[in-house]
Amino acid sequence: MSHATADPLDLALEHGDLAQACDMADRALAGVADRFDYLLSVSPVNTQEAMHRWLDGGADGTPDFLYRDVGFDVSSLRKELHQIELTHLHEPLVEGLLLEKRRELDKQLELIEQRCTSEFRATSEELYGAVSEPLLEAARAILERVKYAPCRVQRVGAEELREHAAMLVETYREEDAEFAPVIEIRDDVTGLLVSYPKLMIDAGASVSVRRVDPLLSHELSIHMVTGFNGAHQPLSLFASGLAGYEEIQEGLGVFAEWAVGGLYASRLRLIAARVVSVHCMLEGADFTECHRELVHHCGVGQRTAFKICARVHRGGGFAKDAIYLRGFFRVMDYIADGGELSPYWVGKIAPVHVPIIKELEARGLAVPARLTPEFLSREDAKARIADYVDDPSPDKWLSPEPDHESAA
Repeated sequence: MSHATADPLDLALEHGDLAQACDMADRALAGVADRFDYLLSVSPVNTQEAMHRWLDGGADGTPDFLYRDVGFDVSSLRKELHQIELTHLHEPLVEGLLLEKRRELDKQLELIEQRCTSEFRATSEELYGAVSEPLLEAARAILERVKYAPCRVQRVGAEELREHAAMLVETYREEDAEFAPVIEIRDDVTGLLVSYPKLMIDAGASVSVRRVDPLLSHELSIHMVTGFNGAHQPLSLFASGLAGYEEIQEGLGVFAEWAVGGLYASRLRLIAARVVSVHCMLEGADFTECHRELVHHCGVGQRTAFKICARVHRGGGFAKDAIYLRGFFRVMDYIADGGELSPYWVGKIAPVHVPIIKELEARGLAVPARLTPEFLSREDAKARIADYVDDPSPDKWLSPEPDHESAA
């Protein structure tokens, strides 16, 4: 193998050797990542039942959450992860990406080990970050100024959601027949969850008709499409996600909801309330204290507040839910500054990876995205985005309520 003698970002290996070395290391990391589902491992399987018992029992104390059996030896998998050799590539760019990902996978496995212990919360904060004062102030401002708009709405259940999802999948399959996600209705998830190539739908789901399009634009057109594109990259980790990708992924998901005109008051308030709840949890508030904060000081309904707190207190205190609003702000600032979104469709990447996409393409380690989000071709979405770029304003984040439910 020949080594570079100039800039370390120049090719350090002949193309074939570089591809082979990177492929072996990448596949070893991806092999570990594929053997556990991090979010499922730290999420309760009985949120609905626990909510009914807790509210009926006086809304006090810690709900009785149940979790899946992990199903593997976490310490052995962590050991295997650290035995993967990543320092022999002589390619700093790729080596750095793989080392970052190994550290992130190790933290995720550490959280699974710490599930329901006192150490879980601190590790979660290390992984996802604290809630900054500006973010908390913005969240509280949304909750104060954006008023819930009650209206009578039609709702759809799990089967109808699956039908709508299947129709959107067919739209993508007309462009690329290999796009073939597995859509499952399950009784052990809450809401909708994408774990590529699966879209998992809560068997007890009840979603307003107007939320179906923004919800599927978030889950399928962002999470599933970037998973698909990532799965067709030379580096496997583009599918499971490069280190730190989650914040911008969820921000893009909320952006998708906004772009299709579906970031309604109830949804914007929800992601703001999640920030408040994460802040309270990280400050040491227990489940009941967080719930009371949302109900008595943020105007959140009891059931919605429970579901927010259940997400935030899962496993022992999970800081992830602050990234939805933080990521959305980041995306909106990015497009307002003229940023191109196309690098984000290549796979699941973080903002820090955008400048190196072209570098990876030059090395044959990244290729253009096979699919782009369907909603970006809609005239109303293009007009909404162009208007925001021309005159950015937080006043434009909130989608107007439709005159009729059928308008969604």
